[in-house]
Amino acid sequence: MTEEPVPPARSTNPGSWREFRDDVGAAHPRMLLALGDGYPVVIKQLIQGFFLLVWPFWAVAVIVVSIGYHFVLFPILYVLFWPVRVVFKDRKPIDSAIEPDTPTQ
Repeated sequence: MTEEPVPPARSTNPGSWREFRDDVGAAHPRMLLALGDGYPVVIKQLIQGFFLLVWPFWAVAVIVVSIGYHFVLFPILYVLFWPVRVVFKDRKPIDSAIEPDTPTQ
């Protein structure tokens, strides 16, 4: 029995370069060709042929959307929802990753 590969963990910092690189990796043709795996041979060839025809448009779309989200939309939403983050940080300081005042020994 073969084990399914485990996808790499996403970055804890949304909008980071690592997350952007992972999203752009979705535009790689090998990823699209793998979507045909598990189907009968003829259907797999049709699916892979379709994805090879669509790949240039898919690659451009993934890069444009990823840039738009990570470098345009996310910073705007980060600033827009800043008051909400401050309110929740004040109400639940333990959950907001504040370091304790006293060092642990």
